[in-house]
Amino acid sequence: MKKQILVSAVILAVVGASVFSTTHVLAQTTDSSVLVQMIADKFHVNKTDVQAVFDEHHKTRVTNMQARLETKLMQDVKSEKITEAQKTLILNKLKEVRHSVRQMWRHLKR
Repeated sequence: MKKQILVSAVILAVVGASVFSTTHVLAQTTDSSVLVQMIADKFHVNKTDVQAVFDEHHKTRVTNMQARLETKLMQDVKSEKITEAQKTLILNKLKEVRHSVRQMWRHLKR
């Protein structure tokens, strides 16, 4: 029973954090577009080049966040706080939530 509550809490935390961070990033998209344009204008550089730097930075942050999460979940498996199957469920749910948020964002941009 205690383990089920812990797993439920972990899943809820991961999904909540994912939705929050994705929503936060999506909310900043407009702001970052404005910032990209301002930097390009200020330094007389190509907006596409500035956007590429922003995109690369974002991709690195997402990759690092995913690696930290996987490390944390692996530690939880090793310390028997969760099972390997539960770790897989958490990662799959996170992937599903991220996909849903991306789909929603694409729909809203139309």
